[in-house]
Amino acid sequence: MEGKPWYLSKTLWGLAIAILGLLLPKLPISDNAGLLTDSAMQIAGGVANIVGVALATYGTITRKGPLTK
Repeated sequence: MEGKPWYLSKTLWGLAIAILGLLLPKLPISDNAGLLTDSAMQIAGGVANIVGVALATYGTITRKGPLTK
């Protein structure tokens, strides 16, 4: 059974999105226009975490073989 390139892995993409969701609320973004608030950043981070974990779980469940370099 041949593997697929690592960059096509749903599991790795899901983990990357989940990590982004953890870091998103901590980014120093200036809010001069009043469009971004701390609450919005918290919500965006939470949504990214949920989507990332769901994608990683789906990728793990549906995997068909190992990853290649």
